[in-house]
Amino acid sequence: MRALSVKEATAALVAVVCLGAAVTYGMDAYRDGDTDAPDTGRADAVAAARKAAVTLTSRAAGRAEVDAVVQEAAASSYDEKAGAAEVLVALDVTLRPKGAPSTLQRLRLSVSMEEDGGDWKATGSRTVSVGAAAPEGDGGDLQTEISTAMTQLWSYDYRALVGVDSLAPVTTPDFLDDYASTYEQIEELAPQTSAVVTATVSGVAVIAEEGDHASLLVFLDQRARKGKARPVDAGTRLRVEAEEIDGTWRVDGVTPV
Repeated sequence: MRALSVKEATAALVAVVCLGAAVTYGMDAYRDGDTDAPDTGRADAVAAARKAAVTLTSRAAGRAEVDAVVQEAAASSYDEKAGAAEVLVALDVTLRPKGAPSTLQRLRLSVSMEEDGGDWKATGSRTVSVGAAAPEGDGGDLQTEISTAMTQLWSYDYRALVGVDSLAPVTTPDFLDDYASTYEQIEELAPQTSAVVTATVSGVAVIAEEGDHASLLVFLDQRARKGKARPVDAGTRLRVEAEEIDGTWRVDGVTPV
């Protein structure tokens, strides 16, 4: 059998990930080294989804050598009674087809999980494409408010730049100070190119929450248009630190994953 080309291996990878063949994991499946088994159902589902994402992508590569690394994962929704969860996974996949250069795929996945007798099974998965509608989560105000904040932070219109202080209601003071230099560049460059950028959130999940601090995994999309040129779409994966101030969750840090 001939080796797959880079194009063929990539196509196979996307196809199998989207099909989401069922993969089952019990508690022992994700006890790696010194890592303790999670104590809660939500954590169990996330741990199993991390394993499932790696397994599915490795199968998809066929005869191509593949390295799959989960950069971050979190449940966007979890129903304990139904034994179901939806898990967002930021996955880096390096494909090394024989006789061809390697390629890196930065995937954004949503993995559907079901619990059966103590085992979590991946019943489906899909790539979260740019522009996809974010599924309804169960994080309440935290997910909703951070999604709103992120769209405001990363959207702008050269005709309506009203100053970085307009973002104070959705950011912490420290983050706003750090973001000021970025906004200054936007104010300088956007009018020169008639730039209009619209940001949307296609996925958001809570990684951890304790008191008035939280960490989230956010899949953020942007559509950029300069003058009359055709718009350009781009998507990214971000870990967002949040802090609750006066009853509102605000962005306190953003790191690509």
